[in-house]
Amino acid sequence: MCGIAGIIGDFDTLERKSALDKMLKITRHRGPDNTGICIDENIAIGMNRLAIIDLTAEANQPFYSKDRRFIMVYNGEIYNFKKLKSDLINKGVSFNTHSDTEVLLEMYIMYREKMLSQIRGMFAFAIWDCVEKKLFGARDHLGIKPFLYTFSKNCLVFCSELKGLVASHFVDKIELDSNGLSEYFKLGHQIAPDTILKGIKALRNGYYFEYQNQKLVETKYWFPELVSPLSEDEISYTEVTDKVRNLVIDSVSEELISDVPLGVFLGGGIDSAIIVAAMRESGAKQINTYNIGFDIKNLHIDESEDSQLVASYFGTNHHAIKVDNATINEIFDNFISGLDRPSVDGLNTYLVSKYAKQDVTVALSGLGADELFCGYVGFKQFLARKRGFSRDILGSLFDFPLIKNLLPERIYKEFGNKDDILFYMNLMKKESDDFTRSILSKDFGFKNHSEIVKSTISRNYYFNASPINKVRQLYISQFMTNMLLRDSDVLAMAHSLEVRFPFIDNRLVEFAFQIPQSYLIKDIYSNAKSRSYSKDQLKRVLIDSFKANLPKELLERSKRGFQLPTEFWMRNALMERIESFVQNPSFIFDSSMVRKTFHLWKNKQISSNKMWGLLILDSWFKSISKL
Repeated sequence: MCGIAGIIGDFDTLERKSALDKMLKITRHRGPDNTGICIDENIAIGMNRLAIIDLTAEANQPFYSKDRRFIMVYNGEIYNFKKLKSDLINKGVSFNTHSDTEVLLEMYIMYREKMLSQIRGMFAFAIWDCVEKKLFGARDHLGIKPFLYTFSKNCLVFCSELKGLVASHFVDKIELDSNGLSEYFKLGHQIAPDTILKGIKALRNGYYFEYQNQKLVETKYWFPELVSPLSEDEISYTEVTDKVRNLVIDSVSEELISDVPLGVFLGGGIDSAIIVAAMRESGAKQINTYNIGFDIKNLHIDESEDSQLVASYFGTNHHAIKVDNATINEIFDNFISGLDRPSVDGLNTYLVSKYAKQDVTVALSGLGADELFCGYVGFKQFLARKRGFSRDILGSLFDFPLIKNLLPERIYKEFGNKDDILFYMNLMKKESDDFTRSILSKDFGFKNHSEIVKSTISRNYYFNASPINKVRQLYISQFMTNMLLRDSDVLAMAHSLEVRFPFIDNRLVEFAFQIPQSYLIKDIYSNAKSRSYSKDQLKRVLIDSFKANLPKELLERSKRGFQLPTEFWMRNALMERIESFVQNPSFIFDSSMVRKTFHLWKNKQISSNKMWGLLILDSWFKSISKL
């Protein structure tokens, strides 16, 4: 919907305005329809608006309460705002606009932080109380919308993007954070509250904050992972699939609300097909769908045919976009700038958003289904290991199945709980400690980045959750929130496109955490690496909920994660860039190790992932250093 920025503190008014203007200018892509600012005692806040609901000027921001006590800047969409508005009207509240912005502010005035339990949507907002001189803010349940902040010159400075904070010049020095850097090399992204730069933090998903008298206090308001799954005696499989179906359709129906054109990212898999099916069930007529394919001969990872099958089945207005070699070189610098923080993922979102924006301003995505409904083979691997995990600690004794079955469950729990996170990291890891230490300049000098990452994840991990909810909270809070959702937001908003995610409606998430494990994964001990929907029943609850609405051919094939032809592009369109990086790497790298890694990759002795991760980090650092 937009980008927000602000400076809270008693500081020179002209300098605050100058800094705010710089933040808003560099994040203008997030909201090209209107820019508004408020400069008052102790505050300078502003917003770039991408108008989605209520396109009138009266809905522009900053938004003031009727008595002018409260001033709000807000990024996102509240999907149940019409119901909330009706309830507020019944309590005597009057409204001047048709926007969800006004509803959100009135909800805060009526309920303060308790309003967070009533709103559904994606949001990051800040509300200044002119009487109490206090800033209240929050980030949505799953962390779709970003909120970054730093402290400088006795001020709190916040923005939707990291480059906005850097451009404000309230960040005195661009200095890499060792935690964020460790997380990047281990997982391919950073984990909130860490970012890649020292002194800049990210508000975590499901948190609100209060800032007063130069003190910021963060509080978690949402705990879905602590819900205990129901037993099979408490809920039947049919009841589960019926409820999942209804929740998905309700979520999609709410997220179709828009006063501007809307489309769908249509991959070749089950998830986006279910989104289109739910749109049809919600009464949607004309549906625009978008898919990325590649103009490369003998390429076996293109899903264009699968997406065309789904589009034809549902009769959508389908846009099959072919990306050629030259395009990647042309857009690479803008992709790096749009990325905002380094991540090894997201190029696909950048590409499909670039072309979808030609027709629509809002797009729906099927992201989140794998994390909620156990669509990754890692779920089976994680759960199967729970009985035999301690083999790493107690040795080869655990290789004997008979002894495994005789040992008390408490032994597995005692040892397993301590290293759930480490096992997850091994499933997701990008680079080893040895490679990281060798590739980075000795100036950084930190050791064992596995422990740093493990400690960071622990801050958001609940050991007393059920086994199935343990692994889900790791996939959701780390992989999905901190990489997939973050990348989707910034790389779509780089084209002024808003993306919505019906599968992670908080009602659906909360119910998914209650589904019995046996319904989600039928047999955790067999076919641990198989990806067949029909034989291995990946995402069986979700698929069974919509089986009657989907083409049979889609249900009979195996799961294939979306892949980009990165290796091909690196050896062709991007080779000149890579060679330039190798000849002149940033000071953060050991130049001799960069050359060695390049030589190994060029001779096909290592995978392209190493060089890709280095190229992204180097390109990002050089880009941010120019601000």
